[in-house]
Amino acid sequence: MTILQSGSSFVFALIAFLPLSPAIASAQDKPAPPIEQQAETRPRRVTQQPAVTPEPLQQPVEQPVVEGVVVPDAPKSYAKKLDLLYDVMDALIKQRVCKMGYRSLRKEKASLRQVEPLTLLTHKQGLYLLARERGEERVLTFAVDRIASFDAGTETFDYPSGYSPQQQTEGAFGLVSGKDRHKVVLEFTAAVAQLVVERRFHPSQKARRAASGGVILEMTLGNLSAELLSFVLSYGPDVRVVQPPALQAQAARAHKVAAAQYK
Repeated sequence: MTILQSGSSFVFALIAFLPLSPAIASAQDKPAPPIEQQAETRPRRVTQQPAVTPEPLQQPVEQPVVEGVVVPDAPKSYAKKLDLLYDVMDALIKQRVCKMGYRSLRKEKASLRQVEPLTLLTHKQGLYLLARERGEERVLTFAVDRIASFDAGTETFDYPSGYSPQQQTEGAFGLVSGKDRHKVVLEFTAAVAQLVVERRFHPSQKARRAASGGVILEMTLGNLSAELLSFVLSYGPDVRVVQPPALQAQAARAHKVAAAQYK
């Protein structure tokens, strides 16, 4: 889901003072009556009436509190990244070329890049920046929590014509897409079949019942990402990779390494 794209504008809530209502305004503008009339309108003596004991007030019925609850799924924390996020959003709006220090997943030291920020999006309660490196056409995905530094300069860039954030993730199982087309077929056991058919994992998915009582799930993906492998492994012995062979080998190798840790 796209949060903010380059060139977007903020919408500010403006607080306006309301004029006096007509009834109040007319009362203020109306001249005071003559003294003689004021005397007639003075309060008269009121005969005291016997005190009346009011009936006990009925106790209000307490209404149950109905509220929705969102259970977070391992969200990332950006409490220490608020200033950086402000700089990122400011650069997106003003279309600024930025110098960004980024630490990839497999490297401890951050590398300096010159980027053109295009889109800030969220995926699985994490923030990601879609950006092009200066002079390149390819759009890359950067995890915000791995951005070590972000400095926007005064130089601006032109927003690429025909760019669409949706196209960047089209065909992807998760965030990272590709130009290839892989037909992925997974067979789930009957134990988890209902859980699988209740969810939509990918726009291209097609599910059908297997002779064993399980479910066969077919998808066409742009690449065989690490997120896809993680999805397969999460079902343990309740899923079998039918195709492609490359994903079969990855899953078999991962299960073999995991099993070795329990010997």
